[in-house]
Amino acid sequence: MDQIELRYQAVQCHVRAQRAANDDDARWLQDLAGKLAAMADVEDGRHLFYASNIIRDCA
Repeated sequence: MDQIELRYQAVQCHVRAQRAANDDDARWLQDLAGKLAAMADVEDGRHLFYASNIIRDCA
């Protein structure tokens, strides 16, 4: 997974947040989207590992 993939997944989480059935899910997905976007800006292998876990949670 690279930074482009992280940015793509952040956008996907944002889209899912807009379609969420309730406010709690929407806030949770928005938080995940923000974390992924922030991780995409950091060039560090550890962030890619953590991001893959977040993406799995977001799916």
